[in-house]
Amino acid sequence: MEREQIVSVVRDWLDANDWNYEYDAEYHYITSGITCGGKFQAVRLLVAFSEYSYSVYTIAPLACEQEYMDELNRYMSYLNFTLQNGYFSIDMRDGEIRYKIFVNCDDLEQLPDVIIRDSILLGALMMNKYETAIAGVALGFSDAKTEIKKLEGDDDDMEDTDDDAGAEE
Repeated sequence: MEREQIVSVVRDWLDANDWNYEYDAEYHYITSGITCGGKFQAVRLLVAFSEYSYSVYTIAPLACEQEYMDELNRYMSYLNFTLQNGYFSIDMRDGEIRYKIFVNCDDLEQLPDVIIRDSILLGALMMNKYETAIAGVALGFSDAKTEIKKLEGDDDDMEDTDDDAGAEE
């Protein structure tokens, strides 16, 4: 599929699902928003079209404080290693936090609705899932090590109250 076809199919999906969005024909991108609840409440959405592909950027409603960017990068690097589709990134110039999905449409004759749906919605789902950790690190209330331990289910603060369980007397 070429860009014009991809744009048309994505816009048709958005229209069929009653989305409000704007399309910039000169620069080939769509802007919109998604209400996702939780701490972030809503995220911005940017769909950028290339010749044979498109990328979906889901942008958090907060920016990372400059002094915590390295720490957030550490957390996101670990987190990204565990993800199957898409990744988190931070713009080191202004602290913008986003989730990116890339969809290659080269050699496709049709773009299935499920691929469009997943590419549009997955970023908001990921922001919602990890918003507490991202916001905590981005604003200095937590750190990468603490949030990584939570991901791993390894919390040093948890006490084993039954150390002798299963021990023979």
